[in-house]
Amino acid sequence: MKPFTVDLRRLAVEFLLIVAGVLSALMVDAAWQSHLDRDREREYLRQLRADAVENRARLMAAHDLEDDQRRRARAMVAALRARRPLDPDSAASWMDVGSGESFPWYSDPRLAMGTIVALVETGDLNLIRDPGTRSATIAYLGQVQADLAEFGRSVGPFQEHYLRLVGMAESRRGSAGPGVDPDSPGGILLTVQGDQEAAVLFQLFAANIGVRIWYLEQMRQATDSFLVALGEAP
Repeated sequence: MKPFTVDLRRLAVEFLLIVAGVLSALMVDAAWQSHLDRDREREYLRQLRADAVENRARLMAAHDLEDDQRRRARAMVAALRARRPLDPDSAASWMDVGSGESFPWYSDPRLAMGTIVALVETGDLNLIRDPGTRSATIAYLGQVQADLAEFGRSVGPFQEHYLRLVGMAESRRGSAGPGVDPDSPGGILLTVQGDQEAAVLFQLFAANIGVRIWYLEQMRQATDSFLVALGEAP
């Protein structure tokens, strides 16, 4: 019987071949994973740009609507404080009586934040290699969430002022001018024409809308800055 011998050189070669094979497989897997990560990064960035562009459009539309409401409120204040009687037709046009969107009406922009929230909460933010873009993403999410919260809090006083106006109008039901429907929301409010307390409430409406517009502008500016960080001209 031949003695058992070990060919160390051959074993070393076989070991090295195995190690090389494993390392090659790991390198292929890593390269493929890197390829997938880059694809996901590009898709995230594309969606972030699309969402930011959409958010900017929604914020601008909300700003226009709020600004129109502020104009109507200021027009009512001026008319109610004027010495001449409030013209029912003019007041009705300011308040869009009969249009289905009588004053007061407030915007409710539903911003597209799903992608950015998922990106941060899942940890996929690390897929974005540029540190400046990562920082801009976190900053944008934080500011918009804070501004939306404050923006939403303004609805309470807005509705409170409206109910006070309706209550005042209800106590004077029947005193509306000719051609004004006292059963419509706008018509009820028109029954307080000439009332200085009503003028104060409309002034509060205008001030409250001004606060809402300020937050809309803050969010739009933040969106513009975020678009720049994403390499997109606002």
